[in-house]
Amino acid sequence: MQNGKMHPGERDDPGQLRGLLLAGRPTSELPPGFRNGVWRRVEHAAAEAGSVTGPWLWHLLEFLWRPRQALVAASVMLALGGVLGAVAEHRHADSQAQARYLALVAPQVIQ
Repeated sequence: MQNGKMHPGERDDPGQLRGLLLAGRPTSELPPGFRNGVWRRVEHAAAEAGSVTGPWLWHLLEFLWRPRQALVAASVMLALGGVLGAVAEHRHADSQAQARYLALVAPQVIQ
């Protein structure tokens, strides 16, 4: 070993090699709380991955928890229910009108 460099085929004691390897290793310390932060993120990611509902349901619930958005959502649901009810009633009225017409035109077929 010359000038701190090892050449192929040189046989030195393992202590010198270990010293060279340790000298090349960085010795900077981790910032305080780094490990706790990493484990917190790992646990948080595992909890989100294990959740069946997913984060979208929480976002929806947070959105509806606010009074203004809850009022808008309730209004939309009422309007949608009214429209669907009107469509269903229109279909029912059409089928009743058809049945009355058939009863007038061909009363024996219906009985």
